[in-house]
Amino acid sequence: MKKVLFLLGIFLISLSTFAQKVNLELNLEKGKTYYQNSEITTNISQNVQGTEIKIDVIASTKMAYKVIDEAKGIYSIECSFDNLSSEIKTPQGNVTFSSETENPIDPNSKFYNLLKKESFQIQISKKGKIISVNNLEGIIDRVLGKGEFTEIEKSTLKSSLESNFGKDQIKGNLQLSLGIYPENKTRKGDSWSKSQVLKTTSDIDINITYTLANITKELNTIDAKGELKTAESDEFILSSGVFVRPNLAGTYEATIKLDAKTGWVSEMTAVQKLSGETDVKYTKDGEIVMKIPITTTTNSKVTE
Repeated sequence: MKKVLFLLGIFLISLSTFAQKVNLELNLEKGKTYYQNSEITTNISQNVQGTEIKIDVIASTKMAYKVIDEAKGIYSIECSFDNLSSEIKTPQGNVTFSSETENPIDPNSKFYNLLKKESFQIQISKKGKIISVNNLEGIIDRVLGKGEFTEIEKSTLKSSLESNFGKDQIKGNLQLSLGIYPENKTRKGDSWSKSQVLKTTSDIDINITYTLANITKELNTIDAKGELKTAESDEFILSSGVFVRPNLAGTYEATIKLDAKTGWVSEMTAVQKLSGETDVKYTKDGEIVMKIPITTTTNSKVTE
């Protein structure tokens, strides 16, 4: 009899967990600063005229989000970079850049160091929708204007960093990491979908389905699965002296743990895989001279 009652108790607890609905949303405190530490490792493999070229890029960032105000479910947040570093591994050798390098002499580290002195503001809903972004326009030019860079360094940095630190790129990355919350209360096993266009060197269409996988007093766990595809376009982009147009598609999978009280991302691990070809032209109006097969795998980890 005791065993039956024990099993019945377990059943009822399990049933109550599945029946329990939670309101997944941001519940941030005015005046408090929240953080996101991210490490993103991208492995790139290209086959150029029969030669396989492998490149690894490791980027680490610590961002601070200070809640300035909250009104009618809209947060006003000041965002800033606390720490930035990147490492690039190529067949020709490895290079490392860091905002923490003392008296940086390489242009990239100098840029990272000066970027820490910049901030921008966002307005975001409790459901993670970016309402507005301010002071991001021209952030690269502002940083370059504060340091001692040659004209060649300015041109090279602006070209290479626009895909990561441009207004559309930063806004898109913020929306991807924060725009994860469902519109309605959910119970364990419920799913919802989100779509967006991520701005990089080319636009990427992203469709992700989120599922509430687990509920505890401390954390709410979400599983995410999605598909990615470069948007169809006739436009070629100038890169390293040639004009390129990526044609890629792939998958996205992530596990996201939200603080049950604040709704803030406590931890996230994600894997993104893309493969396809890159069309190459020597001149903007010329013919396609080659198609380069390419595969990329990006592993991301975010913590508070």
